[in-house]
Amino acid sequence: MKGQAVSLRFLLCSTLFLPFAACSRKPSQAPEEPAVHLGQVSYGTCDPRVENVQGRMALRLDGTGCLGIEPAAIDSINSFLATFPKTSGRIQGLIDRRDADLTETISNIERWTNRYANLSRHLEDRASDDMPTKKTADFLRDGDLDEVAKQLDNLLLQTPAKQTAKEDEMARNYYSRGEAYELQFQTSSALPFYEKAYYLHPDVLEYRSSYATGLSWQNKLEEAVHVYEQVLKAPTARRLVSPSDQRNLAMNLANLGDLYKKILLPNDSEKAYRESLSVYRSLARTSPGTYKTYVSKTLTELGDLYFDVSKISIAIRSYQEALAMNRDMAGADPDAFQPAVAQTLTSLGKLYSNLGQPNSALGPYQESLSIERKLATANPPVYQAHVVDGLNNLAVLYSRTMRIGEAETTLQEAQAICRDRTKDDAGTYQPVLAMTLHNLGRLYFETNRPKAAEKAYQEALSIRQRLVRIWPALYRPKLIDTTFSLAELYAGTKRANEAEKNFAAASVAYEELSKSDRSLYQPRLAATLAKLGVLRDETGPTIEAEKDFQQALALYRQMADFNPTMYQPEVARTLNSLANLYAKSHRVQEAEQAFREALVIRWGLAKVNPGVYQEDVSTTLHDWATMYKETGAQPSQ
Repeated sequence: MKGQAVSLRFLLCSTLFLPFAACSRKPSQAPEEPAVHLGQVSYGTCDPRVENVQGRMALRLDGTGCLGIEPAAIDSINSFLATFPKTSGRIQGLIDRRDADLTETISNIERWTNRYANLSRHLEDRASDDMPTKKTADFLRDGDLDEVAKQLDNLLLQTPAKQTAKEDEMARNYYSRGEAYELQFQTSSALPFYEKAYYLHPDVLEYRSSYATGLSWQNKLEEAVHVYEQVLKAPTARRLVSPSDQRNLAMNLANLGDLYKKILLPNDSEKAYRESLSVYRSLARTSPGTYKTYVSKTLTELGDLYFDVSKISIAIRSYQEALAMNRDMAGADPDAFQPAVAQTLTSLGKLYSNLGQPNSALGPYQESLSIERKLATANPPVYQAHVVDGLNNLAVLYSRTMRIGEAETTLQEAQAICRDRTKDDAGTYQPVLAMTLHNLGRLYFETNRPKAAEKAYQEALSIRQRLVRIWPALYRPKLIDTTFSLAELYAGTKRANEAEKNFAAASVAYEELSKSDRSLYQPRLAATLAKLGVLRDETGPTIEAEKDFQQALALYRQMADFNPTMYQPEVARTLNSLANLYAKSHRVQEAEQAFREALVIRWGLAKVNPGVYQEDVSTTLHDWATMYKETGAQPSQ
């Protein structure tokens, strides 16, 4: 289902936590279990299959709904099949799993074929003077991965463990064994072999790159960054002899950019992304059909990064350049690239919506939805889900501009699509149904309809609990988002015990998730701790409330270092809450210190934007004065 998430992750409309997206006809008391298993998705009106075409095995896409698939990917896979025709059954098996949308499935198959060809080159290079390796290479050419794994295990056993002269051979065999595990989708088993190859020969770029990637799988982000940095510092890393060398450099830089972003080093992330972009631009000048899409995707990544750190004008320029490039490619091949146009428009709409510029957001959202509706006429089972996403983007916008009736009507339309489609394609439509229900719950909560909100949240929670059993890594964060929202609802309806239980569970989960991506989950953790502190401050115990506020404050301070525009207001809010807690327990000096820092921050914010922040200044001054009145203390000099 990871692949499906990629296709649906372009629902870039969110409240603080949740994509505001997915589906709503009035639910029955006991929602029907979907007829189709959650683990499979539909390809709709596209029929992908590997078959013999004029004596050669080839991947063909038949039907009107084969959209969003880049021709270069199909060409790459078919070139591989021409060399390794006996792998056709495995490739068809990957298609028939239907555990991802077709766009992501094709992308995964292309990566798999590239790794397969890479392992074959490694073995063939050594086959002429090594009979066991030649035998292994022959099994690989025949598509027998099980026998390849056995032969590689034998090679490792036969290699003397402590002969320096054999270190090169040992490293190659360890690396090949890791690749074989990856080809069998046993990625966790591959890492120890990549590690051994790397420590035997850290100067070999392939070993470093694969080891760094493996570390990132294990959420050992700082270690992965260190190894990637060593990869890129190596003298051979910059010897760009061939387009393949340049592509590998660009990919390593992009991977490093992703990691820097996750560990909250945005300046380093920007530098890595920009260097990756420069290499891709160079490649695109000579091979535009292959590399223009990489340029567009990297521009979008940069746009996301700039948005996250409030470099708004640069973010807009990055998105607009990506959009222009996608429009150009769609002009030549609309079936392949119109989905990318819609996705980039959604990114622009999200940016403007979150900036409080609804008029600027409306156009991109509406054009994106219009494209998705047209795509859905060619492949309704797949692209109706994208229509649902677009409807929810609009609903978020309507909600933020207090067009509540339109927001609810739009969500109801989205829900009706989901309820209808989920009977035949639960794998695609149950996740977006859960998102729509969640966002309906948010809308009902914000418009003071707590019973309706709880009903929607509970159904969303139930769906996500089922999804987590199948794809825990993908849907656990979404389940925790719903847990958090239920906690907010319980707190707002004076159900303190249930609220505390849910907030506490969410904070533990977000802390764990932060190990894999601080940029995504640390803000959620900080917000959850702040909410938990407010609740415990009201109901006790105060000691626990203080601990929650202090933890939230530390996180917000760290995030404000790289994005003060977004997080300085939260630093001030948390300081104000902490000051009030100190005041209640007559800890006047500590309260004064916290009030003073909160006030300085809020004065600075109000000077720039008085309409938004002047009221916060008044709140801090009022709370500070109230402390003296209620404690009888005198202001410190």
